[in-house]
Amino acid sequence: MPANITPDILFKANTHRLSQLRIRQLRLLVWLSDGLTLSAAAAQLHITAAAASLMLQELESSVGAVLFTRDRRGAQPTEAGLKLAQRSAVVLREFEQFEMSVHTLSTEPLTMKLGVIPQAMIERVPAIASRLARQYPGSLHVSEGTSQALVEAVKSGTLTAAITRMGQVPDARNQWDGLHIDLLGTEQAAMAVPTSHALARKRRITAQELAQLSWVLPEPGSYIRNLLEQHFQFHRLGTPHMALQAGTTVQALWCASRMGLAAAGPLSLIKRFASDWGLKALPLALGEPMQLGLFYRPSQLALPQFMALREAILAA
Repeated sequence: MPANITPDILFKANTHRLSQLRIRQLRLLVWLSDGLTLSAAAAQLHITAAAASLMLQELESSVGAVLFTRDRRGAQPTEAGLKLAQRSAVVLREFEQFEMSVHTLSTEPLTMKLGVIPQAMIERVPAIASRLARQYPGSLHVSEGTSQALVEAVKSGTLTAAITRMGQVPDARNQWDGLHIDLLGTEQAAMAVPTSHALARKRRITAQELAQLSWVLPEPGSYIRNLLEQHFQFHRLGTPHMALQAGTTVQALWCASRMGLAAAGPLSLIKRFASDWGLKALPLALGEPMQLGLFYRPSQLALPQFMALREAILAA
């Protein structure tokens, strides 16, 4: 160390550099560490990708360390980048709480975007929205989709979080990389037929009877369709005979009740519509019990409005 540079001078120089850090830089750091692309993170900040890249360079200059390596896959966090992102998440959480405490939040309503599978739209969203409205003065946008599409939307930053089934695709574990998951419950799938159907009074269905049924199936790639097709393949029944394809499991159950066909779905969902739609739930061991989970990026834990949403979802 040169004689004219003392530890006190170095401390003051570092403090000056760090004082130039901006909240938007910390948010960019956390989002990139979560796996968002530079373009997606820039869109969250309402700036161009070039501006976000420059902001990242300024951040690295301020802290005096390389936080990301750049390659064809995008920006990959270094060990220093991951450590700083963890600390930044804490700072952001404290900053959000400070903003709320002094009532300096934007006059625009805070908007959270929640993706749900159709079953959750029916069974959980009303209770979630009601509880959230009592606790937090923001707005909640809810959209439906398939499990796989919703998880991808959370990873890209299009959605704040998603309530969806787990195990949607063979490489689901890779699909979840970088996301936090709260388990919301498990249940068994079953088959449903109209109460007037010949099988409605049977306690046990043979493989031959199952193979002869005509089904209303949700769209390819959906959890229930995959589950039913795997069940048929396991018992060497070929593939289910599809009489009609519906957009969702709810639509499949409704069509089955009106057309005298069979459908499959979560047992709780079938029982919910059993009386109004004239359905009978029949036991059918369609593999492992289904797991419902809340998917979100780790950085969301730094936001008080998300914590209110998460609390409402876990309590629903």
